[in-house]
Amino acid sequence: AHNWEIDPHVHEAMLQILYIEQGGGGEAVIDGRRWRLEPPCLVVVPAHCVHGFHYARDTDGTVITAAQRPLEALLDALAPALRQQVLQPAVLPVDREGRHAEALLPLFDAIAREARTTGLASGAAGMSLLAALMVQIARISHSTRGDAGDPRSRQAQRLHRFRALLDA
Repeated sequence: AHNWEIDPHVHEAMLQILYIEQGGGGEAVIDGRRWRLEPPCLVVVPAHCVHGFHYARDTDGTVITAAQRPLEALLDALAPALRQQVLQPAVLPVDREGRHAEALLPLFDAIAREARTTGLASGAAGMSLLAALMVQIARISHSTRGDAGDPRSRQAQRLHRFRALLDA
């Protein structure tokens, strides 16, 4: 619809989460910073961030646009440490073979189904699924960084390698 170009714009109250699954990827500019989009990857664009995209023609993926403040309030109640994932822009590579990647598509699909539902507590279900997605994004972020900021990082890295061996 936009010839694979999304001009820079801002959402005052909405968070966007993109899962670029396949294709040539592209480039994102978020608050003046350029990010290369190499599938598969996740893109987190918090409210108030100026962002634009240029995609290769064969790029495919999913976009979630959600109210940021209710999600922040839910994360504050459930897992305050995850709130930072909602507040900072990020582009995260996703290891297709990694143990966290397999949870992404079912969550994106469930969120899409809830968005089309008008039944009992569909808003609560949708927000709960978004919170679960933020957990997965945080896990992918930590595995990408190797838990470098964690004082238990050597132990966490050993555990991560052990789990990868078990998965293999």
